[in-house]
Amino acid sequence: MEKKAVLITSFILALCFSLVAATQFVNFGRANPYFQGGTTAPPPGAEPPTIAIFSPTKDNAIFASNNISLTFNVSISEATYMLTDVYYETDWQEGNTSAYHLDMSTPDYIYSRSWITEFSYNKTLTGIAEGKHNITVIASAHGYFVREMTAYHFDIGGSSVIHFTIDTTPTLVTVLSIENKTYENPDIPLNFTVTEATSQITYILDGQENMTNVGNTTLTDLSEGKHNMTICAIDFAGNKGTSETIYFSVEVPDPFPTITIVASAVSVTVSTGFLLYYTKRRRKEAL
Repeated sequence: MEKKAVLITSFILALCFSLVAATQFVNFGRANPYFQGGTTAPPPGAEPPTIAIFSPTKDNAIFASNNISLTFNVSISEATYMLTDVYYETDWQEGNTSAYHLDMSTPDYIYSRSWITEFSYNKTLTGIAEGKHNITVIASAHGYFVREMTAYHFDIGGSSVIHFTIDTTPTLVTVLSIENKTYENPDIPLNFTVTEATSQITYILDGQENMTNVGNTTLTDLSEGKHNMTICAIDFAGNKGTSETIYFSVEVPDPFPTITIVASAVSVTVSTGFLLYYTKRRRKEAL
């Protein structure tokens, strides 16, 4: 009886030991099916995360608002990669802003399939000051590769930067040549200055439809009377600047009466000749 009890106890202990050993083996297999080779440099051909910035839509864009939309997408192509961090930095803020983070401190993060290979982000950034700015999007990925039954882990990252300008101030337009006065010529030079590069410059004469103008010009064949003129300039952000309205008049004087003077001169010449002829004739008759 005692021998039987010893056998049963030994069997139970052996079974428990086997279960524990099997569990440890399974856990070891899950945690590390290969020998650990440690962290190393990315293998040849490994590509960093692809970062596509959709908004701002193009580099060096100009905005007439202090608020812009930041939209981007991050993806990795290799199945053995996983995104670990995505964040962005701006030149007007300190530090960085996290958009995505994978918590790798969880022992089961690999087997829970909680990681992702693609990430999209959209946010409106507000209160950006006037001037030139840049945003840099940064992404990191973690991966591994196996060589001769040894697993090697590596980290790889990439970044993308976009530049833009905030311009909410209209351009200043100053008229130089036309003044609030009366002109005696129907052709008047139109000279002006603008404080920044413009996409379009137009002028309005006497309230008529805008006349496209690319630079300094001359207003020709102006009718006599009162006139007014305003110059408008639109910068590359779409801000519209307008000059002061100039009020002026055109009064062309009558031409000098040259015909009348010539006629008078002829009359004087004829009269003088007739007088000389008449005087000579009287002298002859007296003799």
